[in-house]
Amino acid sequence: MDKEYETIEWKIFLESMPEVYRTPLLLYYLEGFKIREIAQILDLNVNTVKARIAAGRKKLRSSLKEGGASNVEGRCI
Repeated sequence: MDKEYETIEWKIFLESMPEVYRTPLLLYYLEGFKIREIAQILDLNVNTVKARIAAGRKKLRSSLKEGGASNVEGRCI
């Protein structure tokens, strides 16, 4: 049950995130692509991909702190 709740919580956080950040995060963390590969897939500069992943992590971290998501708060994002 806790695992299911955690999955739903993550899905809500990710769905609320702007696509410009969500897509690189998903490709990097869930699909396992390297930064250079993501840059090619999205037709972006490598530094742009790095910046979007960093900004996405920051937004996710902020959302987790604001939402008080106790099950996922301590995870390294």
